[in-house]
Amino acid sequence: MGLGNHIAADNSVNLGEKLGGTVLLHRSIGLDQFNAMPRSKAIHALYECCNHVTMAAKLADARPFSNHDDLVGRIDDEYTVLSLADQSTALHPVVITMRLTEMLGPPGGWPEYMP
Repeated sequence: MGLGNHIAADNSVNLGEKLGGTVLLHRSIGLDQFNAMPRSKAIHALYECCNHVTMAAKLADARPFSNHDDLVGRIDDEYTVLSLADQSTALHPVVITMRLTEMLGPPGGWPEYMP
C-alpha cells in the first residue's frame, strides 16, 4: 500500500496511518504538559513512541526538557546505548521522532489554544 492511499481529499496525510495504523493515546499534549506528567504516565506516553520500556523510563527520568530538540537529541543518545537485541525491539529514532512529534504537537504549541 503506497503513501497515496493515505492522502485525504485535502492532501493531508494521517501520520498514524503512514506509520502502519499507529494510533497514539497521547496526542498534541505539548511539551509543558509532558514535562509535568507523573513518571508512570510519561513512561506510558513515551513507550507508545519508542516501543521500549527501558528507553521510555530513561527519557521520562531525564525530564524536564526545555524544547523539542533537547528531547529528540536524547532519543538518539538513548538509542545508541541500547544493545543490538534491544535495538531490534525498539523503534528506529526516525520513527520515534515522528511519533513524538505527533504526541507533543508543534514545538510552539497550537496558536489557537494559547492564551
